[in-house]
Amino acid sequence: AYNDADGSLQSDSRSATSDDEYPPQPPPPISAREEFDTLKKAGLAREVILEVELPAGPMGIILDRTSPDAAILAQYAPLPTGGKGFVELHPAIVPGCLLVALNGNSIEHLALSELGPVLAAATTYRRVLTFKKFMVGSRLTSLSGHLMASAAH
Repeated sequence: AYNDADGSLQSDSRSATSDDEYPPQPPPPISAREEFDTLKKAGLAREVILEVELPAGPMGIILDRTSPDAAILAQYAPLPTGGKGFVELHPAIVPGCLLVALNGNSIEHLALSELGPVLAAATTYRRVLTFKKFMVGSRLTSLSGHLMASAAH
């Protein structure tokens, strides 16, 4: 719009703003899981399932409390004897792995708050923990999208 010589407002046939003046809109964000699944379909990523059998007693693991909807291994905890637990001694189970099953029963649907009592009750007998790790190329990645550790572990 512009003012004519007599001061009246005239309409310009062009839009006041052109589409060329704005950068293109970014695509909608995708979840880390969707991104991982896309890489997996392309053959660039894979899921690795790992199992470890534990005797009765402490598991020697600490789960990531910042991820309340998943049982992500945050770090190892020393056993009361001061030694390393079976999970820590496993060469491929590293922080960032996802705990997905206890004795073959899926626990992926449990929130961390629900999982605590289940794991505590399991300390009285031998059990098998199943972990899943997400590999992109040769690196371990969490579904939060951050690279966690090299595959050399």
